[in-house]
Amino acid sequence: MRKSDPSDRHSALRRRKGRLRSLSTLSFLGIFLILASVLGSAGCGGTEGSEKSPSPTTNSPPTTNTPPDSITTAEPVVTISGGTSVTEGTAASFILTANPAPSASLDVKVTVTDAPNSDFVGSLSQDSRTVTISATRGTQSFTVQTTEDTDDEPNGQVMVTVNNGSGYTVGSASSHSVTVNDNDPTTVTLATPDASAEEGSGTNTASITLTLSRGLVNGETLKVPLRFTGGSVGTDFTLTCPVSPPRGVSCTNLANSNAAVTFAGPSSGVSATAVTITLTAARDQDAKDRTVTVSIPPSSTGNGLKLTAANLGDGTKSSIAGNGQIVIADNDSVPRPMITISGGTSVTEGTAASFILTANPAPGAALDVKVTVTDAPNSDFVGSLGQGSRTVTIPATRGTHSFTVATTGDTNDEPNGHREQRQRLYGRFSGLALGYGK
Repeated sequence: MRKSDPSDRHSALRRRKGRLRSLSTLSFLGIFLILASVLGSAGCGGTEGSEKSPSPTTNSPPTTNTPPDSITTAEPVVTISGGTSVTEGTAASFILTANPAPSASLDVKVTVTDAPNSDFVGSLSQDSRTVTISATRGTQSFTVQTTEDTDDEPNGQVMVTVNNGSGYTVGSASSHSVTVNDNDPTTVTLATPDASAEEGSGTNTASITLTLSRGLVNGETLKVPLRFTGGSVGTDFTLTCPVSPPRGVSCTNLANSNAAVTFAGPSSGVSATAVTITLTAARDQDAKDRTVTVSIPPSSTGNGLKLTAANLGDGTKSSIAGNGQIVIADNDSVPRPMITISGGTSVTEGTAASFILTANPAPGAALDVKVTVTDAPNSDFVGSLGQGSRTVTIPATRGTHSFTVATTGDTNDEPNGHREQRQRLYGRFSGLALGYGK
């Protein structure tokens, strides 16, 4: 058996140690590559020029470390709300809310708009203004002053709108309205600008006007009844509304004693403020003029007039321009009265003799009748001053009038006799038939 050479044993040992060193190096390099791959997938970087292994479960971008001073705070969202309704002359309240609360004072721009058809907010208080929300506070209250006046206005809403500005975002509740109630009554005025009408005439008619202090808006109504004295609707005269009534105006029951006119606010805009009712006089058989008075009747409670209103702020009142009277002129021919005379019983000289004038029919106005006094023949019962012509007046609507002729008491012997009176008619009546009597 061959003995081993010591040098061979040393060479083999060196070879085994070399293989171990190589294995150790390979193992260390493998572990290093594995760690590099894992760290690269986690975003921690790797060796220059190495490729990162794609992650099989996520596509998230690499995370970065942001310095605390560069973090951006979200802008506050600003909204608006308001208080309850107010009466004109009182301030309307509003509230601005910022969420989140600003870290520094925040100026918010708003616009104030007055109510339509009203003047609750003066011109200086309208349009844009700036409201400041203090730092760290989430709300800020402010007011809009309304004006106290004597003008009749519809109730309305004063609106405030949040405008876009710097440092905030306008929220969904970007505007808010507060109702302002007017405290001045709505006035209706009755007048008769054409205050005469002729019986039976379709052209010579009278007119009645109703005028409001303002037009009415949607939801407002006012019913005005009419009352007539001195004549009856449908008998002595008729009433008619315009064929095309003004906007928002209607007439009811014009054929009877419940005649009324109603004003109502349309769905948009305002109603008309005036309407004219036509009065046409009916023909009758009498020979007299007639005076009719139109008015707004009082309420059944005696408190004010009988006006029916809805949503008219501080209520209503009425006035009359003039006396509300309409004269209906009669156009019937005047009958010619026949005048006759009669006398009393016999008298003794020195006693007044009585006479009576009769007009048939009775005159519509005072009627002057001229008479002549003649003494008895061959006697001197009536002095010269008592003889001749004189005028006797028959009062209006009376058919008779008495008068006397004085006689003279003397010592002369005279035959009995009689005095004759003849009459002539004077006045506005002409062509009258005259009768005579003793």
